[in-house]
Amino acid sequence: MTFYDAPSDWTPDSKAIIFASDRNGNFDIFKQTLGERFAEPIMAGPEGELDPTVSPDGNWILYFDRPTQFRLNATDPLSLKRAPISGGPAQEVLNERGFARISCAQRLPGGCVVDQRTENQLRLYSFDPLRGKGPELTSIEIDPSVRTEYYWELSPDGSQIAIMTATSANRIRILSVAEKTSRDVEIVAPGWSGFSDKWSADGNGWFVTAHSAASEVLLHVDEQGRATVLREQPMSVGGLWVIPSPDGRYLAFPVETSSGNAWLIEKF
Repeated sequence: MTFYDAPSDWTPDSKAIIFASDRNGNFDIFKQTLGERFAEPIMAGPEGELDPTVSPDGNWILYFDRPTQFRLNATDPLSLKRAPISGGPAQEVLNERGFARISCAQRLPGGCVVDQRTENQLRLYSFDPLRGKGPELTSIEIDPSVRTEYYWELSPDGSQIAIMTATSANRIRILSVAEKTSRDVEIVAPGWSGFSDKWSADGNGWFVTAHSAASEVLLHVDEQGRATVLREQPMSVGGLWVIPSPDGRYLAFPVETSSGNAWLIEKF
């Protein structure tokens, strides 16, 4: 049996990974405690529950409830819901067109940010798990031909947003949420392209994934843009990305595996 597990976040105590999986036929949300053999279901339904994110206070799981045949460029509104991290019924907090991603700080007083994509703009808004969408923080002009290839991530304390675009793949733009100022970090990593990023737990660097013609790589990039290779592997179907734990001790990432049984038949 083949299924897909997509790690997305950690519990605030760094003791369990939150992930989406289609192991039950469609995507549901699970919690996998470190050292335990079996995952615990958090939210399951007839549609696809995807991209779970833990709220800064650790009380809620925020996720997109998407139709099973969902496409990123679909024009139908998306439903963003919240559910208690301990389990319980979900409530819808946002239902609009163009939303594709939410990112939350790992601790209070940091908040959350959601994006909304139009034909030629990516807009970022503040977001409260209880009150919904807040003021616009910034907007980015995007190329409609590569509109899905824009990556951004809120820092662990919620004070900055790291943005990477398809048109400047070797650069991380850092936006200050409060001051609305920005600065650029040039990534020094010759031979690699197609970057996406995740903040390190201390907020002083990034875990960046990239690829070459034959392989994909996990890099650590410091504030000066210097890159260190942490892992290199053949190109995978789902791609390589990492989810750093809040305590900075672990990195969760997907790995392709396969298993099967061999049978010996005699006297056939």
